[in-house]
Amino acid sequence: MHMRFCSLLLVTMLGSVALHAQQDPLVGTWKLNLTKSQQGDRGFRSRTSTYEPSGPNGVKLVQDGVTASGEANRAESTGIFDGREYPVANNAAVDTVVNRRIDAHRSERVQSKQGKLVNFLERVISPDGRLLTVRQVGIDAQGKPISYIDVYDRQ
Repeated sequence: MHMRFCSLLLVTMLGSVALHAQQDPLVGTWKLNLTKSQQGDRGFRSRTSTYEPSGPNGVKLVQDGVTASGEANRAESTGIFDGREYPVANNAAVDTVVNRRIDAHRSERVQSKQGKLVNFLERVISPDGRLLTVRQVGIDAQGKPISYIDVYDRQ
């Protein structure tokens, strides 16, 4: 009986993750479209962002890229879209983050340092699900203003 319950629980959990992935248009792999993006002075030669489901309300993001100077760049984070503040480790520019899903195609992220807003990021997925536009405004770790518009194509 116990083994049967565990098997049923595992199947239910895996089905739940698969359903979340199918319903969330953000989940998948996206490649930076350099001609449509406005990267400012931080430019990338290439960048790929992969979003995976993480729990019932979140996504894990892995970004692999090559900077303008030719260096490999990798960033990983997990965002929970519940509107609550979470600490950020190992980041000179921010120490807390709040993620909020507006609807299936839009979400926003607010990043703060010592209680002050430093960055605002908005993700918008096109109605056909083929384009992801990420707008970010704020300041970097040195206090310099930043403004980026990254446009990604679904892979």
